[in-house]
Amino acid sequence: MKFLILQKVRTEIPIDMRTKLLPAEFKYLEKLEKKKIIESSYHLIGQQGNILIVNADSDEKLSRIISEDPMFFHAKGKSTP
Repeated sequence: MKFLILQKVRTEIPIDMRTKLLPAEFKYLEKLEKKKIIESSYHLIGQQGNILIVNADSDEKLSRIISEDPMFFHAKGKSTP
């Protein structure tokens, strides 16, 4: 099943924390793209965030994919099947 995930980084996060987490997040998303778990990813122009199309065969797998993102605790998100 495919899910659309909208993720926006919280604005109150200190810039030094963002600069440490962003490279880790990019690496994580790249790994998922190589495994074909992420079908597409898009940066939200003019905003701090992403839109992802994720392939996951269960809610548990989707939850694990989202929660392992380095930016998980510093962003708010929404997923839609």
